[in-house]
Amino acid sequence: MMAEKKRVYMLDTIRGVLILGVVIYHLIFDLYYIFGLNCPWIFSPLADFIRDFGAGMFIFIAGISSRLSHNNYIRAAKTLVCALLLSLATYIFIREEFIFLGILHFLAFMMLFYALLGRIIEKIPAIAVMVVNLIIFAFIVPFFLINPIPYELQINTWTYILGFGGGKLYSADYFPLLPWFFLFIGGTGTGFYVKEGKIPKFLYYDICKPITWIGRHTIIIYMLHQPIMYGILSLVFGLGNR
Repeated sequence: MMAEKKRVYMLDTIRGVLILGVVIYHLIFDLYYIFGLNCPWIFSPLADFIRDFGAGMFIFIAGISSRLSHNNYIRAAKTLVCALLLSLATYIFIREEFIFLGILHFLAFMMLFYALLGRIIEKIPAIAVMVVNLIIFAFIVPFFLINPIPYELQINTWTYILGFGGGKLYSADYFPLLPWFFLFIGGTGTGFYVKEGKIPKFLYYDICKPITWIGRHTIIIYMLHQPIMYGILSLVFGLGNR
């Protein structure tokens, strides 16, 4: 018998912490690239790790949420609209930072993918979906970092979407299918245990209501934080220098 459905507040709390991290990272990024402040930390391996780990957590939790959702078509449509608005805004206002394959584009595709094929995936034992996909993800990440991709594979749109970045194509925010596909699907396997209530009880506790509230509105914050920050920083520093 399916467990009584309760909201897993810890997922919202984690998302809240993550989106605050995104805001801080973009604040430092803007201060360096737009307003000319000396922030060399933005290039450090630690900054890269924090950025990628945070993004990975977002993707993993999105996979869990897809298993819990009643309508992934609607989730995909809402996310895609936000992704396209982001693409349009960057193309018009900061074309050199144009985003056409960012995390929102990726999540919209994966939500649609799961809406279409989730029933098939859910017939596979959840433990297999979770473990196999997370192992593949863990293997692919260092492979992509260590092994240079042949240039011949970097100039085609489809291979760029797949994960062979570089060449003539560039997206300021780049989340291709590889390796992130496997992390998302691994999350859907984990979502089975969340849906069935087979998780520790403390995950249901709302340990910090303000952060949890932020975590329930991450996409709004993600869409609005950059223009708001830019407006505030422009008032403080003027128009800024590149």
